[in-house]
Amino acid sequence: MTGMSSDYPVYRVRIRPDPPFLQCNQSAGSDLVHLKMISSRIGISMRESSLKIMKSPVKKIATACLAGIVLFGAIEPAHADAPTVPTLVSFTMSPNSVDIATPNTTVTFDLVVSNPSGISSNQVLVTLSDGGSNTVFVPIVRTDSPVNSALQTVEFKGTYNVSSNLPTGVYKATAAAVTGLTATGSQGYSTQTLSATTSSTVVGATNALLVRNGGYLNFAYSTFTGPAFNLTLANHFVNPKFNSAPAPIWKVGESFSPSDYYELTVPTLALKVKTVTPAICTSNGTTISLIATGTCELPGG
Repeated sequence: MTGMSSDYPVYRVRIRPDPPFLQCNQSAGSDLVHLKMISSRIGISMRESSLKIMKSPVKKIATACLAGIVLFGAIEPAHADAPTVPTLVSFTMSPNSVDIATPNTTVTFDLVVSNPSGISSNQVLVTLSDGGSNTVFVPIVRTDSPVNSALQTVEFKGTYNVSSNLPTGVYKATAAAVTGLTATGSQGYSTQTLSATTSSTVVGATNALLVRNGGYLNFAYSTFTGPAFNLTLANHFVNPKFNSAPAPIWKVGESFSPSDYYELTVPTLALKVKTVTPAICTSNGTTISLIATGTCELPGG
């Protein structure tokens, strides 16, 4: 505190991370008063600071404690509940297979999200796509009517009448971001894009809608994906270990197993390899050994 006469002793008040209580004391034979306090609130960073307090016959140690309490209130303001991102409870698409040769075929989308302060969104746009040029947009709306902003768990529902002109294939559904409310009723955080699930267990078409025409699906899938070390292929792996697999050492005397770099999409299928350049590399069916400098070739390579 500036402007005070230097004839007055000075008390020093410190704020330090101690147990959650306020303690004020004066060391014997000393003019140093320690003020200890801590906030139990999460997210408030503690810092040590000091404050000069004038001593006089009237202002006793209690004055230092009182000043400390005022200071404590200044650095620990009340905080409103922080907004949270809505949580996905479920997002389903049913049935998992339709045949456009059958009239009046519909697909139902059901999305459930939760947030402690409520949900702001009244409608969510679902995108149904085969990953190519065929895309359908379906709006789904809240099932609570009139809208109850106090609801912590909200359901969105909608249906799509499948067009008889929709090309056959495998379609997946995603929902646009859902926005929550804050404790004060304003718009809060939003989710990421949400992906629908189905009961489909078809290889290469899990969590998808199978669109057939007279039973014909027109769907081909890969038996394996890779190799992981060829980044130019833009492979999409289900198992994250393939995203960080180290490249083989292409050196004479080294060997590697291709199964470490190819992800099988058919669990019952075994990956077997053979070579057609035995002077350069050989294979026992599962491992390739590099034995001389040159080009190692596989059948069809």
